[in-house]
Amino acid sequence: MRKIKNSSRDLISYFPTTINQKLIDGYRVKLFAKIKDSLEKKKQSLQKEQIEFKEWLKDLKPFNNSSYSPYIGA
Repeated sequence: MRKIKNSSRDLISYFPTTINQKLIDGYRVKLFAKIKDSLEKKKQSLQKEQIEFKEWLKDLKPFNNSSYSPYIGA
């Protein structure tokens, strides 16, 4: 009776552990590659926003004081 139970377990888990480990490792590689790509995209978008912000600040230079007279008074 015990031999029948062991043989049924062997039929259920017919994948060798090395194949399972290879599948798991392959999935991990794909998952981490996706995560790395998404982080690189976020980093590139942040750099692009910083460049645009710096260009925007360059455009906001103050007027020449001789041509601009502020309102004085209460």
